[in-house]
Amino acid sequence: MRPLTSILVIACMILASCKKDPCKNVICDNGGTCINGTCDCPTGFTGTQCETDACTDGIQNEGEEGIDCGGTCPDVCSITKDFTLFNTANSSLPDNYIYALAIDNNGDKWIGTENGLAKFDGTSWTNFDTNNSDLPENEIRDLLVDQSGNLWVGTWGGGLVKWDGAAWTIYNDTTISISLSYVHQLASDNNGNLWMDDNGLVKFDGTSWTLWNENNSNIPSDYITAIAVDDNGVVWIGTGETGIMEFDGTNWTVYNTANSGLLDNEVYTMNIDQQGIIWAGTHNGLIKFDGNDWTAYTPSNSALDSENVLVKFIDANGNLWMTSLRLFKFDGTNWTHFTHENSDLSGYYITEVIVDENDKIWIGTENSGVGHFELL
Repeated sequence: MRPLTSILVIACMILASCKKDPCKNVICDNGGTCINGTCDCPTGFTGTQCETDACTDGIQNEGEEGIDCGGTCPDVCSITKDFTLFNTANSSLPDNYIYALAIDNNGDKWIGTENGLAKFDGTSWTNFDTNNSDLPENEIRDLLVDQSGNLWVGTWGGGLVKWDGAAWTIYNDTTISISLSYVHQLASDNNGNLWMDDNGLVKFDGTSWTLWNENNSNIPSDYITAIAVDDNGVVWIGTGETGIMEFDGTNWTVYNTANSGLLDNEVYTMNIDQQGIIWAGTHNGLIKFDGNDWTAYTPSNSALDSENVLVKFIDANGNLWMTSLRLFKFDGTNWTHFTHENSDLSGYYITEVIVDENDKIWIGTENSGVGHFELL
């Protein structure tokens, strides 16, 4: 006969083995763990089975660091969606190094690369180079669509080219009265004049060419890095060593670190917004000039992650799209910083940005191709 204590132990073991496991048929998604029959969800997921991404509707707060996803999201939520990248491996893009982007009146995207020009209509690619067109050079440095819908192409070594949809017109040393070979900055004014650089400032009114350089004018510097024209026809010019030059057609005014709020005389980009405010990307921060006051944005007083700033585009809503170490959007008050934690843009060195009529953001990259994404 078994001792009473042994019988009690066996009975307890039988009862324990028959007790129902509350987690036996519970499935927890996205790394969730079942505890007493209920899914304990990791940060960023919710739902009875952790099936819902709590960050899907993440909204950027006023501060660059702040993200509000209902208190269930990680420190930074995804703020982009539907990122698509085109490169030479998965598309007919002629080269992965992108210098320029433009959108024509039909909504077609034009991509200037290191090895030819491409047009993308959303489905099909059409490529142009020195072998299949009258392009004089394959390295495309800048693109501009004018008021008449003509595409102007700045090339590195072949001068300027116009494409009217049917024929190419070439403007370079062999066809016009001035020296024109290396064009990497293009801008237009309200009168249809085209402005560009090549060892000075060049203007083309459709018939005549005018060149201002240090040999034939009072231009302070031939080293031009950026051009923008305001609604009054005043040309604003960034330089590589002299600061900003303002040209009204007759007089030159120089703004530099000695006589203005400019933080650095090396200017990368010049843009003018819908209110006529000048925005300059420099070697030492972002500069805003409203005609009277200068405002500087640097890593010490903004979300910028580097002193080097290149403003690439101002969209229809007045947002500035710029690159520093990474991509930023700035609406004049709030910063959106696109990082590897909150977007799919990690690992890409962005060379160009443009926003289409559907608010889709297109980016050109250095050696990774061209892509687009949308904001959540």
